[in-house]
Amino acid sequence: MFQICDKGNRRRTGLRRGEGIFWTKASTTSKLLLRRTLVRSEPLWAFRQWTIAMCLPLQASKGRRPTSYLCRMRMIKLGLISVVFLFLIITLISLMFPSQIRISRATNLPNKPEQIFTLVKNEREWHPAYLDSGSTSQMNQLQKTIVEQTDSTLVYSLQQPGRKKVTSGWKLYGTSTSDSLTLQWYMDFKLSWYPWEKLSSLFYEHTYGAMMERGLRNLKKRL
Repeated sequence: MFQICDKGNRRRTGLRRGEGIFWTKASTTSKLLLRRTLVRSEPLWAFRQWTIAMCLPLQASKGRRPTSYLCRMRMIKLGLISVVFLFLIITLISLMFPSQIRISRATNLPNKPEQIFTLVKNEREWHPAYLDSGSTSQMNQLQKTIVEQTDSTLVYSLQQPGRKKVTSGWKLYGTSTSDSLTLQWYMDFKLSWYPWEKLSSLFYEHTYGAMMERGLRNLKKRL
């Protein structure tokens, strides 16, 4: 209960005008305890003092839990509700992300399609992951399966232990009479609805895109 001090009861309560009193109750075996907290008219200051008054440990009756314990339980419950609410908000935001993304890079190469695809298949000579000694062990565990192969297309299915399949494809654009061909390298990722997986896809463009650019430069140097 909150009572604002006016001109009539200012002398009786000893409060200034605009101030008030919070009365909080606690049941005991013998009497009703009252705690009075002086609050000012500012809302934030009043709310802070009201919170302190509610959390003050009051004398508890026999067989009942103390008010400090109940206050802690309220805080824990409020924290759990906040975590669940935050998780739901992040999940709803992640649902707006696409479930499949493609990272693509391209470069111009000499008009030598057979040599290009021969070099593409021999990844140990140009792939940045094989040239980096720290990533060689991971690449050795990678299972590669050819899904499609034509004169201008080469598509792999990549599978690492404990991870989802990734599609890696190569496509040549150009004619036999042109001086150069355009080689496109793309990677397709299928994502689940999990928010951490959707949010992590924001970094794919920077991580895989930079690796693909280095690989295409190495290809161009070896032709």
